[in-house]
Amino acid sequence: MKRSIKNAILLDVCIAMLALATLPVYSAENDPYGVESVGCITDINVESSVELCGAVNYFTSVVTSHIQGLEEREAIPYKTYGAIGSQDTRMFVYSVGSENNFDFSTANVKTIVEAFERDNPQWNAIVAINGDFFDMENTVTATYGEPEFPMVQLGDVYKSNALAHMTGRGLVGTDADGNMVYYTVGSKYSSLGYGTPLTYESNYKLQILGESRNNPICSYTAFANTKSLEKRMAFITPESAPQDLSGTTVYALKYNTYRRSHTGINGAELGTQGYFIEGEIIEIRKGSANEKAPDGQVLFFTPNPELFEHLKIGSYVKCQKVLSDEWAGVENAIGFKQQILAEGNILLKNCYGRNNPTGDQASSTWTEDIYDYPYCWKNRTAIGFREDGTPVLLVIKRSTHSGEYNKLGASYYEIGEQLKALGCTNGFLLDGGGSSTMVIRDENGSFVTAYSGSGGDGRAVANAVILAVRDESVELPPEDETLEMPTEKPTERPTSRPTEVKTDASETETESEPLTTDEQSGCGSAIALPALTATLVGCLVSTTASKKKRR
Repeated sequence: MKRSIKNAILLDVCIAMLALATLPVYSAENDPYGVESVGCITDINVESSVELCGAVNYFTSVVTSHIQGLEEREAIPYKTYGAIGSQDTRMFVYSVGSENNFDFSTANVKTIVEAFERDNPQWNAIVAINGDFFDMENTVTATYGEPEFPMVQLGDVYKSNALAHMTGRGLVGTDADGNMVYYTVGSKYSSLGYGTPLTYESNYKLQILGESRNNPICSYTAFANTKSLEKRMAFITPESAPQDLSGTTVYALKYNTYRRSHTGINGAELGTQGYFIEGEIIEIRKGSANEKAPDGQVLFFTPNPELFEHLKIGSYVKCQKVLSDEWAGVENAIGFKQQILAEGNILLKNCYGRNNPTGDQASSTWTEDIYDYPYCWKNRTAIGFREDGTPVLLVIKRSTHSGEYNKLGASYYEIGEQLKALGCTNGFLLDGGGSSTMVIRDENGSFVTAYSGSGGDGRAVANAVILAVRDESVELPPEDETLEMPTEKPTERPTSRPTEVKTDASETETESEPLTTDEQSGCGSAIALPALTATLVGCLVSTTASKKKRR
């Protein structure tokens, strides 16, 4: 049923795209640049604009702007590939794992979006771009294709390492209702009121899923270390050294998904910083000396199994760090290289950055908040959000200038101006250069590469940002009822104080003393995955072949 509906939709898309050649009349109604932006932009030529499935406005344009926003310098044209979501679309962040799903892996955007559709039949993907950077210099992260920054994929916190000391970088995400939240590292950003601090619950949650495997029905606190103290559950992973688990009950989990997080920035190998684990409990037994987790398994263990009575053979569980406070409802989040538009304010004007010696002007006040590359000879990929949370995806090709500025990349400031002209109030830079890729659906039900900086179907990347709509013909799994968890009177304990625990997997956590029964037995909230109300319909088409002067 799903494929037949898609084929009907895709036939409409194909007919609509073929119609582009016969509709050269400008249509202001479908103009993606609905907001005037004087700034550095001098000219916008919208080459084509098409509504894909009535949900995504896909367009191409040539935007001309002054280099770095400096009016005394020449204005340069840039080819832009863009996609604007709607109230019927939802933003997803997606990645693929290694062959045995033991760790992260890279794939091109086309492969990632095809995997998303295969794994999530209730969603129809429309358009996708490359996402976060991955550290090619680091021997650990380069092997696994791990994204540099935290990542949340369909409510699962695949990577949760902190972002300290990475000024200007951060994380942006959305919840099920399309609300956007972001965090940018740097005192200047926080002093100006930009962003929301990124927070997690202090320890891991071992979440038991119901029959639908859709939402947690209860959860226990777990610790990624080898201490087996009273009233706590700990775990060891396949890369951990052998441990003495005598006197404990061991729960052997065969994982379907396993992700390790490393900091992995600029070649820094700082050890394992976090985990995401998902799978089934296949054995419950007494622990012994010299235990090591077999390949494909994670061992959870406790000296007090009576406190974990809901863990049984066959229980399907997840173990992860859980977002808290204003981030608690975020279901998809991507790391970004640099914030370039904040609450309607364009940042980093006239900046060249300390890693760009070709710049001929001193950096601005924002120098301390630049990592690098505000000015370079690279393609660009960016994501922006309008005030109502609507996502905007951009890939900006290196300049088509006929002279000395041929293949110059749009500066941070020029990208900010483009996003603002498209109605965005916040904008963030993603991976670029050869990684810059936009993929859209074709008439055959597959995806074609609209543009790739490396040619063909594009470079293998860490993850992708996808805009998709609900397929109403596919029913969502029923919600599972939350388990009633028994509680006991808390044990009297002295006031806890933070302690730093170092594990054999080189993970550092700040943990409190062992928790009481009440704290251990808190039930996880069930979060429904609501269906969007839009029904997929045929595509509406309009095209422009005119220039709009901004000055």
